[in-house]
Amino acid sequence: MGLIIDLDCPATVPVATQRACERKSRPRIEADTPIVPRAVVESVWEEACVWLGEELPRGWVWRLTAQANAIYARNPRFRQTLRREGKAGRDWLWAFTRHWLAAMIWKHRRDLHARLPAAYNVGRELPDRP
Repeated sequence: MGLIIDLDCPATVPVATQRACERKSRPRIEADTPIVPRAVVESVWEEACVWLGEELPRGWVWRLTAQANAIYARNPRFRQTLRREGKAGRDWLWAFTRHWLAAMIWKHRRDLHARLPAAYNVGRELPDRP
């Protein structure tokens, strides 16, 4: 009698492969919605760079995109928020991304964070420059 191994069963798959399989099965924003999180993150990053007059670390774009997808995969309420009708989901992702970027700026560049309007911390748009 032969041995039947189910390759989809985590018990028979090496740990590294398990993690790869788990990543594939996690919901992703761009797969479930018309939203492209990297495009949103890049736009938010660029608007902050222009507004502050300084270039923020480019690696933050990748980190924020990964953060959005990780939260989307694990948080049903966040998924529900981004799946809203029309442009609402996209607008929420913009707000969350601004909030996360403000936190990164606060953690790594407090001098720049002090120049941001307080409303940016909760995801509001940056005002026009005077």
